[in-house]
Amino acid sequence: MKSRINDCRSAYVSRRAKFASVMLALVGLCALPAARGAFLSIQGHPLEIRADEFGTMGVLRWQNGALVRQYYSIYAKGSALFLNGADTASRYGGGESTFEMWTNANNHFVPVSHQKLDDWTIQTVFDADATGVRITQTISYVEGSLYYTITWEIANNGTTTFNDVRFIHGGDTYFAGDDDSQGHWDPTLRMVYLTNPDPEITGIMGFYGALDSPADHYNESYYGTNEDVALAGQLPDSVDPSYHDAGYALQWNRASLAPGDTWTITAFEKWTEAGFVQVLAPPDQPVSSGTTVDYLFTIQNFQSVEDTFNLTAASSNGWDVAFAPLVRDATDTVTVGPGAAQKVVVQVTVPDGTPPGTQDVLTVTATSQNDPTIFNQDSVTSTVTTTLPDLVVAKLDRHRLLSTRRLLRSGLVLLKYRVVNQGGAAAPRSVLRLYLSQDQTLDATDRPVTRRLVPGLPPGESTPERLIHFRLRRRRAAARNYYIIGKIDPANVIEEENEDNNTAEVRFRTP
Repeated sequence: MKSRINDCRSAYVSRRAKFASVMLALVGLCALPAARGAFLSIQGHPLEIRADEFGTMGVLRWQNGALVRQYYSIYAKGSALFLNGADTASRYGGGESTFEMWTNANNHFVPVSHQKLDDWTIQTVFDADATGVRITQTISYVEGSLYYTITWEIANNGTTTFNDVRFIHGGDTYFAGDDDSQGHWDPTLRMVYLTNPDPEITGIMGFYGALDSPADHYNESYYGTNEDVALAGQLPDSVDPSYHDAGYALQWNRASLAPGDTWTITAFEKWTEAGFVQVLAPPDQPVSSGTTVDYLFTIQNFQSVEDTFNLTAASSNGWDVAFAPLVRDATDTVTVGPGAAQKVVVQVTVPDGTPPGTQDVLTVTATSQNDPTIFNQDSVTSTVTTTLPDLVVAKLDRHRLLSTRRLLRSGLVLLKYRVVNQGGAAAPRSVLRLYLSQDQTLDATDRPVTRRLVPGLPPGESTPERLIHFRLRRRRAAARNYYIIGKIDPANVIEEENEDNNTAEVRFRTP
C-alpha cells in the first residue's frame, strides 16, 4: 500500500497527488490546500468517465458486475501545457481535486466553464492563467462502446505568439483494478497501451491520437517516472516491457501558436475484451461518399504458440468490405507467432450518394483455427462528411488601439479578422469584402469600402488573425450608428456547404 501525505507544511507531495493535480511540479512554494473539484460524470456502460473544471479526469469500467477504476483514483489523469518548449516557467496545468495541490500561483489552469452538453458529452473550458490561451476540452462517449473520444481546442486569444508549444496528457493507470501492467507501443496506430499478466482476465487499455492529430511522443513506465518526464516537458518515446506499477502519457507538439490560431487535438482511449488474441482497430475517421477507404487492423497473439486465425469483417450498413489485396470477399486468415502481431488491411466502399452524417461501424473478428473459443474483435467508425468547403468569418472586431471617438474623428477604421473553413473539403483562394451599412443586414444599398484576399484553406483550418485598415469619408458615416459588414466570397464563386453563413458585422457609433 502506497502512503499518502497531505501536510501543507511539508515540501513533499506524493507522486500520485502530483500527477493527479494535472502534472504540476513543486516550485518551492507551499500553498494552502486547494478546493475540491466539481466532477461531472458520463454514466455509461461499460465505461464511466469523470472530469472536473480543471480538466482532471478519471475513468471506470464495468467488469463482472462491478464498476472498477482504470486509474489509481478518479483524479489521477490530466494535462499539462508548455508554451515555450520544455521551460517549466511556461508550464501550465491544474486540477484542484480531492487531493491537495501545491503549485506556483502563476502557472495554473483557470476554470471558465464546466458543463454536460448532453448525457454523453462533458465540455470544460479553462485558461492557461493570463496568457490569453484558452483550452476547450470535450469528452464524448457512445453508449455501449469500449472507447471514448477526447478533443482539446487550444486557442490563442491573446497578443503573443508562442513557439515550441507542447501538450501532454496522461496519468497513473490502474488497468482493470490491477497495479501490475506491461507497456507496449504500436507504431502504426501510434498507440501506447497496457496488458495485464493474465489475458484471460483483461485485454488491453490504450491511448492514441486521431489520424489528423497523431501523437508526436509517448511514454509508458513506472508511474512516478511517467510523472517526471511529463512534468519535464519531453516524453522519451519508450515503454517498460516488464510488469510494473504503470502510468502512460502522450505528447503533441506545435511549432508556433500565433494570436487567432486554434490547435485542435483529438485522441481516443480504448479497452478490449479479454482473450489470447487481440484485434486493434485504427482510429475513427471521416470518409466521403463514393470512395474506398483502407483500414489497417492489428492482430496480436498472446499465446505461447503460433496460431492461424480466421478473419471476418462486417459493415453495420452492409457496405462492401474486403481484405486487401488478398481476396475479394470479407474473409481471410492470418498466421501470427507467439507474442507477435500482424497487420491486415480491410477496404470499405462508401456508396455513392450516402448522406453526410451517416455512420458505419466496421467490425473485424479473429478466431483461432486451433481453438474456436479463442477469438476477439474490434471496431472502427466511419462518418460520412460533406465534400464541400464552408467559409465563415469567425472574427470581425475593432482593434483596441483606437478608441471609437478617435477612430471616427480621424476617419481611420482598424479592424481584426479571421476566416475559418469549417467544411469537409479544401477551400480555394477567396475574397473578404467589407461594406458600410446602416443596419446589420447586407443589401444592395450598402457600400463596399475595401477587400482582402484570403488564401486557400484546408478543412478545419483558419487564417491567422489579421489586421485591416481603411479610411472612411465623412459622408459615408453620417448616421449615428452604422456597421461594417464583412462577407467572405461575396460573388458566390465557391460552392459551399452553407451559403448563408458568410457574413459578420461590427457596430460603430458616432460621437
